[in-house]
Amino acid sequence: MWFPAKKKQTGEKSTPAGPLSFIHATDLHYISRSLTDNGPAFRFVADHADGKTLLYVTELVQAFLAEVKIKKPEVLILGGDLSFNGEYESHVMLSGMLAEIKDAGVRVLVIPGNHDIDYSGAAAFSGTEIQKARTISAAEFRSLYGPFGYDGALSRAPDTLSYMAEVGGIFRILMLDTSTVSMCALTDKTLAWAEKVLKDSAKKRIPVLAVSHQNLMAHNPMFSAGFRIRGAEKLLKLYRDTGVLANLSGHMHLQHIRKEGLTEIATSALSLSPNQYGELSFDGKTLEYRNCPVDVSAWAADSGAEDPNLLDFADYAERYAREGAVRQALSQLSKGPGKKLPENEKKQLAETFSRLNYAYFAGHRVPLEDLGEGIARWKEQEDSFLRAYIRTILRDAEAGKDYHHCVITREET
Repeated sequence: MWFPAKKKQTGEKSTPAGPLSFIHATDLHYISRSLTDNGPAFRFVADHADGKTLLYVTELVQAFLAEVKIKKPEVLILGGDLSFNGEYESHVMLSGMLAEIKDAGVRVLVIPGNHDIDYSGAAAFSGTEIQKARTISAAEFRSLYGPFGYDGALSRAPDTLSYMAEVGGIFRILMLDTSTVSMCALTDKTLAWAEKVLKDSAKKRIPVLAVSHQNLMAHNPMFSAGFRIRGAEKLLKLYRDTGVLANLSGHMHLQHIRKEGLTEIATSALSLSPNQYGELSFDGKTLEYRNCPVDVSAWAADSGAEDPNLLDFADYAERYAREGAVRQALSQLSKGPGKKLPENEKKQLAETFSRLNYAYFAGHRVPLEDLGEGIARWKEQEDSFLRAYIRTILRDAEAGKDYHHCVITREET
């Protein structure tokens, strides 16, 4: 055991005698029930998104938070895109649910993502109608989520919604906002502030875990522009130089782990099957990460739900995601070089793409052996976005790495 039992300052939970535990979730994309009736307009938007289980996002978030209450980590970290498209009412409702988590003894830390503040797509859905909804400003976000990181921060950045949180005086979490001032970019003022607080932590030998919405590294060559933080090279060097343990991110909805001197763990979107979140523990020397899916079905059964999709949620969510990918592939094939292909071959290519894409985003082992014929067909196709993307999946799959679990020792950072 590393952490001694120790009293904190007034209002803080006592530090545990054992390892610190954390839960990291990102890309909830929660939308308040007051803004949608799940009618035709919203279903159309959901069906043409990337497979997120938006029709059941309220139940999903409730099931997730119920698991958090049971597991009771020291800190729940929410890494941005808390809302579907930045609706004020969604933020109000979510903050109310987070207050219950805080009341249950779990500290909550949030940062905004690119969908959370002043987002032009904020909308309300009723039947076939779509109307603009009120958005939330950076100042309102800071005020509303004050109890979840900002009010008790050790230090706050001068120009963004970034802050440093301290856990019992013996651990720190850097919550980095790269969305509100300049999208997917690190400002000079925030970088200077981060350098100051990280050097202070290093001097005091206090371990630091960093969190951002966008990615510090390019986990896939096709997920770079708009995904990797502009200015990431300077930030990565700073993290290495000051001994940051790891960076947690999301944004691209992909479950992935990459190491460039420092380890970055990208947790897949909570809102996308298999609806995963990350569990972390730190014993003073070793940081361990593994992810697990939310057991929505168990929560639904306990809640007395009768909807078969909720009672077999894992199957429903996977089918929904994979069917969406088939539609996406068929749409691309009908417009691109594959439009002259026979319909049965288009369907085979689309199904192969769907299974590859699902396994890749979930962080699962890609079923290369089962999809040999379909993969061979894709390799025969003319150059296209989908063919190039599949090539990156295959290269990654051949490396045979585990993207669900990793262990980082402090000496390696």
